[in-house]
Amino acid sequence: MTQTAPLVIGWPAFKTRAANPYQELLYEAVEAQGLTVIECTFPALLTAPRGTVLHLHWPDAFVANATLPVALAKLIALRALAIWCALRGVPWVWTAHNLQRPTQRHARLLDAVFWPWFVTTLSGVLYLTAASRAQAEARFPVLATVPNAITPHGFYPVPAAQSASSNREELLFFGGVSPYKRVGDLIRAFAALSRPDLHLRIVGATSARQPDPDVPQALNALPDALKDSVTREDRFLSDAELAARVHAARLVVLPFTAVQNSGSALYALSCRRLVLVPDLPPFRELRAQVGPDWVHLFQGQLTAKDLQTALEKTPQSLPDLTAFSWPAIGAQTAAFLQEVCQK
Repeated sequence: MTQTAPLVIGWPAFKTRAANPYQELLYEAVEAQGLTVIECTFPALLTAPRGTVLHLHWPDAFVANATLPVALAKLIALRALAIWCALRGVPWVWTAHNLQRPTQRHARLLDAVFWPWFVTTLSGVLYLTAASRAQAEARFPVLATVPNAITPHGFYPVPAAQSASSNREELLFFGGVSPYKRVGDLIRAFAALSRPDLHLRIVGATSARQPDPDVPQALNALPDALKDSVTREDRFLSDAELAARVHAARLVVLPFTAVQNSGSALYALSCRRLVLVPDLPPFRELRAQVGPDWVHLFQGQLTAKDLQTALEKTPQSLPDLTAFSWPAIGAQTAAFLQEVCQK
């Protein structure tokens, strides 16, 4: 029996490519399977024919990125949209990037009003890791009854290094800087390591909504002998700049206290760079997939010994990124969207 390929409305689909290439890479792989993907707009939602699926990413951000009165109005609009889609037979599928974000605006409103309602509207859920599925179903047991699949975050097509790296060994943290990233712990562990041959580079803009005061405090507390051994780039880097920083690193350190998946870790692995991350379920899963030589885990608060142990490792083979191939992820995603549309 021939299956009709659904129309996919991505929210968002391609418009965020400059800030995050994830959706563009995903939907190009989905379209390679014969499905059509369009950007989510008001006219597209109003005229969506049967056989359409609305695929949502970060719906909480739609509510949170507004003043409280506007956020409340958006909640009402979302509920109206859910009714409209139900009447037109347009199922909702959610890729569960995040359940809670430590720096999120209107967190209480989202926890009390948005999330308990939103999870009841879904016809399908795509998880990036088995660990995130377990966390989601523990928080919202109703999700265990919703059709789901695990479709990993694909690897990044990273630009090649444009110049040879320096002779110094460099440790790197990259990404947005906020309290749960624990960058201050990294600075103190680096200082305790007391190795003049090492350099620590911290790149990424400070969170405007929830800056981490521990970072400037840790930087100011550095001994004079180490102040030139730490570089802080407090800004958003271009694709080429970010690729250059990661390629130049010997070790990427991401001392998060909470995570469901990490595009940063996968980006580093795409550059064939070692990563040091906390011993959390998503990272244990990542370690099992790509190999223990590439993903090193630490327990509790990051220490100088953790850094030294990771720096002493030399992988004997390339990281196994088979599970993160975009063609395979596109095929898995397309098959799941088709299945949801036919129920």
